[in-house]
Amino acid sequence: MVILETGIGLQRRDILHQMKPETMPLRLDNDRKNETLNRCAEQRNIGSFGAIGSQSLHRSEYSGDDRLIAHGRILERLKEGTAPHHAAAEQRLDLENRLRDSSAYAALIGRLCGFYRPLESALGRVRGYEELDLRFSERSKAHHLVNDLAELGHAPDRFPICPPPQVPSLGDALGRMYVLEGATLGGRMISRMVEARLGFTPERGCAFFASYGDRVGAMWTAFRSALVRFATTPEVEREIIVAAVDTFDRFNSWLASAGERP
Repeated sequence: MVILETGIGLQRRDILHQMKPETMPLRLDNDRKNETLNRCAEQRNIGSFGAIGSQSLHRSEYSGDDRLIAHGRILERLKEGTAPHHAAAEQRLDLENRLRDSSAYAALIGRLCGFYRPLESALGRVRGYEELDLRFSERSKAHHLVNDLAELGHAPDRFPICPPPQVPSLGDALGRMYVLEGATLGGRMISRMVEARLGFTPERGCAFFASYGDRVGAMWTAFRSALVRFATTPEVEREIIVAAVDTFDRFNSWLASAGERP
């Protein structure tokens, strides 16, 4: 969950909606493909938990995987089912306020660390990612938060830890990862904001928001493709959506429990 859209006013036009499928290349070299995917993601209305705003990306047809995604109903159902929970978490986050100075930023990173570390630990114990061509270790982001805290002069153990959920199945895990993975979409934009306002960079104090670097678009596309391949029954779809909703709500409650201002 890299963060939600927060009232920063990142309203941008979705260029994918302006492009006709027949004018879009089905195959691009890796560099051009990643660049295009990243640009499209950034031009959505995305903040930290960017999953909801990015769902129109499934309309593109860059590859065979994306043509499969275009027929997957799970993505649209996730968007609709989580929308109010996503909006509530965005409002609670108040990213504009949390980038007001370095102390507020450090408190945000500490709070995120307390949420991500136990959740990723629980997700990492689930089996079956490899069958969907997902490597969980490649998608872990908690270590970036630990490194950012160190750069900011703080130890992660000084911050409270959010009790993790039970993750009994791969479907449940994918629903929670939907929130975490979608959040990376706004990360590059937020990273630039942090550097402009506070001077922290991906190399020093802002590695978390730049988690995937230039691969963020490709990583999101691969995750969406895995979701579509896995969600083959209404029961599995429901399991994924329930877990995603619960993750948004847990994040919202986690901020509220510490008296964080909405």
